Amino acid sequence: MRRILVFSVLICLMINLSAQSDKFEFDTRNYIGGSLSLQLGTVILFNITPHYGFYLTPRLSAGAGLSYLYYNNASPAPTQPNTLNIYGGSLFMRFDIFDQLYVHAENELLTYKLGKNGPQILSNNVLIGAGYKQFFSMMTNDNVYLMVLFNLNETQYTPYINPVIRMGVEFHF
Repeated sequence: MRRILVFSVLICLMINLSAQSDKFEFDTRNYIGGSLSLQLGTVILFNITPHYGFYLTPRLSAGAGLSYLYYNNASPAPTQPNTLNIYGGSLFMRFDIFDQLYVHAENELLTYKLGKNGPQILSNNVLIGAGYKQFFSMMTNDNVYLMVLFNLNETQYTPYINPVIRMGVEFHF
């Protein structure tokens, strides 16, 4: 309950800070992006996370994302499944502190099944952190980003550990 309260307070603060902006002049309100990762070896891991965002004000944006993670362990422990297909979605808010630095809050819901006859697991993750954008050029808002997020709701069913590091690209239109 305390984590949800902290998440709500952060969102209210970001909305309040962004409402103090004098002008609402910017060309590209929409952006799409995401990250793609692949790990090969004894453990094979494939992860794709596309997202869509919309600037509500010049500094505050909100959006939604999808997640898919494939995990295959060639030599799992006796009590662990060999393969997992994890999928879900998320809602997020971002507040640009500066042009390149922002804070990010996200609520992510993931689901997966443990083995053929195992239970269906639902993992709710509240992620809060910061990100850095490196723009492709001075003429565009398209960028490469790096985010470091912390899961405030980490449990034994969370598929990753703190900190969660994401790197990807975003295109504005």
